[in-house]
Amino acid sequence: GLPGNLVIAPDVGTDLGKEKKNAQSRANNAMIRKMKAAGSDDAKLKQAAEELATSPCLADQMVDDWKAGKQTPMAMDVQADHPIETKLGGPANMDDLKALDSNVNGFFGNSVAKIQGNRMLDQQQDEVSEVTFLCTPPCSPPHSGAENNDYSTSGATPLPASHPNPVTVSSRS
Repeated sequence: GLPGNLVIAPDVGTDLGKEKKNAQSRANNAMIRKMKAAGSDDAKLKQAAEELATSPCLADQMVDDWKAGKQTPMAMDVQADHPIETKLGGPANMDDLKALDSNVNGFFGNSVAKIQGNRMLDQQQDEVSEVTFLCTPPCSPPHSGAENNDYSTSGATPLPASHPNPVTVSSRS
C-alpha cells in the first residue's frame, strides 16, 4: 500500500498547483545543475542521471540526450515528477522529485490521478490505499538492444491489450 493517509485533493489548480509547479521548477533547475556538474565525464554523467531518473532506461536516455546537446529537461523530454501525485494526496511542495518521461508523466497525471481521483470523489471516496497498473510486458519503452526484455514490476498475469481499464485506484476500506 501507499504510505500514510492519502486524501484526494478536490482541486490542484490553486495554491496547491502553485506549490507543485514551484517544486517542479526547483527540481528541473537542480537537474540541470547536477548534469552540468558532471561535465563530459561519462561515468559522472551516468551517476548523475541515475540519481535523477525514475528508471535505468530513462537514465541512459538522459545521458545520450545530454551528450547530444539536449541539455534541458524539455529537450530531454523529461519532467520533474512527484513520487506520489499531488491529486492523490502526495505533498505538493517537496524537493525530492525524480525525472520521468514527459508522456508517462502526462498519462499518469491526467488519465490516472485526475480522472480516477475525480471519479472517486464523485463516489464520496477520498482516501487512496493503492494504485495498480497492469500491462502486457514490456511495460516501459525499451532501449536499443532490449526490445524483448520484460520491464514489468509484478508477477501478475498481464491483461490482454484489449482490456478496457488497465489502471485501478483503490480507496481505503
